[in-house]
Amino acid sequence: MGGEELWLVTEPATLRGADPGEAFAQVRDILLRRLAEVPDGCEVIAVEVALPGVVLRDHGQLEYAADLPWTNFPIREQIREVLTEAGISGIHVGVANDGRFAGLYATRSELRLPPSSVAVYIGGLSGIASGVIVNGNIFGGAYGVAGDLAHSNAARGETECWCGRHGCLTTVLGPEALLSRSGLMSLEDAHRAVADDAWACLEQLRSEAAAGNEQVLTALAEAGSALGGVIDDVLGLLNPHAAILGGYVGVLSPYLRSTMDARLSQRLSDPAFAATLVVSLEADEPRVVRGAATAARDACLADPLSLTRPISRA
Repeated sequence: MGGEELWLVTEPATLRGADPGEAFAQVRDILLRRLAEVPDGCEVIAVEVALPGVVLRDHGQLEYAADLPWTNFPIREQIREVLTEAGISGIHVGVANDGRFAGLYATRSELRLPPSSVAVYIGGLSGIASGVIVNGNIFGGAYGVAGDLAHSNAARGETECWCGRHGCLTTVLGPEALLSRSGLMSLEDAHRAVADDAWACLEQLRSEAAAGNEQVLTALAEAGSALGGVIDDVLGLLNPHAAILGGYVGVLSPYLRSTMDARLSQRLSDPAFAATLVVSLEADEPRVVRGAATAARDACLADPLSLTRPISRA
């Protein structure tokens, strides 16, 4: 509760394309095993779950995602059942899109923006993840899905996005799009490569750009321009204190910033927007999991009575 990180564990699971029941069975086994490792003298007081795709935080439900065959999946209730199986009940269980958690951590812990700030985050690893942070909290909007910039209308092309629309930011800036538009591999091969090792794909893009590969640099420049257009719209709509680039977008930002900044120059020259920070975070931070931990701690502090225990009298 004091904010000290006790431990951080990475345990891979193959959920992509798996049957929902089989996929969640893996999650259940991992969760039960990790709960059994909680040290004596400590107890679990809150759980937050980060997922890609469209997540209804208020309902604790994953509506859909690009690579998870979970439709209208009641993930919060499923997690609560596992906790009950482990003898844990009555604690906070939250669910949110991974980009929202990453933005929460970037805003509050990395940049340490004032509590009253409004910030927009764009990052991700195997796809674009984004979110809006208002007054130090995730802003969900009417149904908990505000801040989905991956599917902004950013490109005029006919490229179809996995969501069914055409011209989404994902079709220009998404990792698979960058790999295929750079000529490094076909879109089908890019899809498999990103699924197998997204960081290796990122390193390939970065190394080719650093080596001066013209087709890669052109693809990145076009992606930067599309990104700049989306951020320009967001600045006009929300007038945030900061627009933050993280994840693979932050890592590739040296090759995106020139055309992105060109799209933003007129907006940022306006005195009403001139103080807006446009920040690139190039460090490889586990923002999603640390943002989820931040949200879990916030939930406990918002309801301190949930931490109390009855006092037994002899």
